[in-house]
Amino acid sequence: MASYQQVLDDAVAYWRLSEAAGTVAADDAGAHSATLQGGLVFGADSTIGPRGWMPNALQLDGVADCLTIPSQVTLGLGVDHTYSLWWKASSPAPWSPQVLIETGGTTHCSLVHLAGSEVYFVAARNSVVSYASAPAPTEGAWRHLAAVHRDASLEIFLDGVLVGAAIPSDAWVVSGANNGAIGAVDDGQWVGGSIANARTCYFAGAIAGVAIIDRALTGDEVAELYAGPEPVATGVPELSGSFRIGEAHSVSASAWDAQNNGELAVSTVLQLSPDGSTGWQDVPATLGLPHFSMPMAASGHWARVAAVATNDGGASDPAFGAAMEVLPARTPAHALTQATASAGALTGLACPSGGSQANMILPGGNAS
Repeated sequence: MASYQQVLDDAVAYWRLSEAAGTVAADDAGAHSATLQGGLVFGADSTIGPRGWMPNALQLDGVADCLTIPSQVTLGLGVDHTYSLWWKASSPAPWSPQVLIETGGTTHCSLVHLAGSEVYFVAARNSVVSYASAPAPTEGAWRHLAAVHRDASLEIFLDGVLVGAAIPSDAWVVSGANNGAIGAVDDGQWVGGSIANARTCYFAGAIAGVAIIDRALTGDEVAELYAGPEPVATGVPELSGSFRIGEAHSVSASAWDAQNNGELAVSTVLQLSPDGSTGWQDVPATLGLPHFSMPMAASGHWARVAAVATNDGGASDPAFGAAMEVLPARTPAHALTQATASAGALTGLACPSGGSQANMILPGGNAS
């Protein structure tokens, strides 16, 4: 399954809307900057964002504020496409039509808007209008929305869950000669089955993390965008000092980014190899936080720690510590005690297919 970043890598345009100042929203996916309209200014019109990895958002007044999407983004948008964004309404339902995002030309467009107490995903061509709808949440709460346009369906996802779907009444035709808009319907576009002759249907509220993806996302991929980025190791765990049988050993904690995406939990697995480079397999170890020790059977092998961090976005790739040779116990008495305590723990070590697994929490447990 694609990760959060892999899904965003497919975006034809992605505006975080988190700038500190100015009137231009950078496109993290390319060179299609969006232009603020109606006197909007980053900084002055910025607000707290929906999530820790998206700390800022843009506040729109519902009167004249919006962002213009350049026609290069809307031109040629295929039948399979997806809109993804975070939004928070500043006024309660029922709403007059308020557009969250719109792209397309005068003959065919697709858009997402609020009306009454519902959120609508509309595909319109000439006088033929298709739409899916779903109950919209009350104002004052951040919600993630994904609108997925397929050849045979229009789908609305709220907070990663499919909440509305419909079958299009007419085939999609590649057009998109006009600009699109975020927070309004642009000049001369369809909305709710009628032509808007001027930019109108302004949204009152905050918007962040707007992505246009030129393919239809799966439900799992939409859930990835809602859950956010998984952690990435910026450091590696290391065993402390020499590694000797029967002695207590600690593991130095790694550093991880994306820690604001829910609670970060780091688990670590001890691995052994016969030569320090091949045949690594997970092995059990006697754990007594914040230290652990290994059985006698590990003597003569090489050890390393493999740590994995998890948060709301998923699991990181493993971070591997440096390999360290496992030395024998210092005294026969110590070795006998350790062997008795862990008899049979590594009986499958000589055969890589017979290894067992054990997870160990790093010192300190969870980090935030």
